[in-house]
Amino acid sequence: MLMFIFGAIAATLVIKLWDYKKKNSITLSWIEYLTGSIWVFWTITGIAFIVINLGEGETRAASLGSLIFGAVALFGFIGLRKLYRKGKCLTKAPAAS
Repeated sequence: MLMFIFGAIAATLVIKLWDYKKKNSITLSWIEYLTGSIWVFWTITGIAFIVINLGEGETRAASLGSLIFGAVALFGFIGLRKLYRKGKCLTKAPAAS
């Protein structure tokens, strides 16, 4: 039952993100989709690792896992932002006179 609930939440989130993408005319290449899905998988795996180790009373393993998984997830998020913003022209609004 828990997997069904998780799947329903994930499907709803994906549908909402897809609608947002369509509404704002955001275009992504296949490499951006691939790296985004790898980042999401890595982050979920890290959260699961931390929760499992905390549940077993292994606080040292959980803290080291959060350091490793968290650092990679943070650098991955920064890389994804740079990948997404690369090639996008961000214009500044003209100053009011």
